[in-house]
Amino acid sequence: MKKSIFALILIAFTLAGCKKDIETTQNESENTDIQLKNGYLVFKDSATFNDHINWIRQNETNPEIIYQFNKNLGFESFSEVYDKGMRITDPVEFDNYRTKNPDCFKKIILEDNSEFWEMPMSSLKSYLSDKHGVYKIKSTLFRLTEKAVFSTKDEVKFTVLINSLLASTDTKIKCEVNPQLSTLKDEQISYRTVYFPGWSDRRIVARLYHGWDGNNNYDARTTSQQKNWTGAWVYAKIPELIQSSKEGYYRMEWLGQLSTPISIPPTYDRKLDHDNFRRTLVDGAVLPISTPNSSCLVTHYGQRYGNIAQIIDNQLFAD
Repeated sequence: MKKSIFALILIAFTLAGCKKDIETTQNESENTDIQLKNGYLVFKDSATFNDHINWIRQNETNPEIIYQFNKNLGFESFSEVYDKGMRITDPVEFDNYRTKNPDCFKKIILEDNSEFWEMPMSSLKSYLSDKHGVYKIKSTLFRLTEKAVFSTKDEVKFTVLINSLLASTDTKIKCEVNPQLSTLKDEQISYRTVYFPGWSDRRIVARLYHGWDGNNNYDARTTSQQKNWTGAWVYAKIPELIQSSKEGYYRMEWLGQLSTPISIPPTYDRKLDHDNFRRTLVDGAVLPISTPNSSCLVTHYGQRYGNIAQIIDNQLFAD
């Protein structure tokens, strides 16, 4: 019985994945049933939402296209708020900005005891969520956090929805807790840091991020940083930023049963005069991924004035 149910789940997952293979649109999303209301995006229905996610996926390596679509709607996304903050060089200004947008920043202490502010949301949904992680599909408001997904049909509950403590105890708000949170190292993030040879104030920070929005998502993130005059680390453009991954695979697990390996295609992306790069490598895995039975090796590379900083074969599914 377990195997039959597991097979049905995998079939549903596979069919959903097939719908993602649609033609790439490079200029703007063809969805016209998306509106801005009270600062968050409202999608006419689930089909409109899924089409927009597919379009974001196709343009993720060129976020300027997505941001232009958002700008045309008068919308500022979670990721835009985060990226803007990470480019603020004055620490007082940054602290004020971060205080106004607390959901968009998560403090991480790196291996060298330096500070890093991570974006606590998977990449794809960050382009369509507002600064609180909120969006609406038809009549349901959703809010994404690392620890839970909140949802309600009662718009009057918006101010409660964006307060996790209040939302988790409100009977009119559904709370779906991340089932893997307690088993994840450093909650959601794996990270490595490498400095440019001869420079103590220039570095590459590589992160492999496991996000959860009811499904499991894995991102690879590469950021170039510079320590400014105050000692704070901020985004810093470098002549060449590369992120690539070898062909990989993952296996989902349910009640002790493993799925067959699901392929992760190889990637290669080269950015010139750039400071930050995010790519989704696994999107929408409906069941928990068995990390000991999965593998995807990522390389993070930066070049500055002939000096190279790189991290090779960074394991996406490291325990």
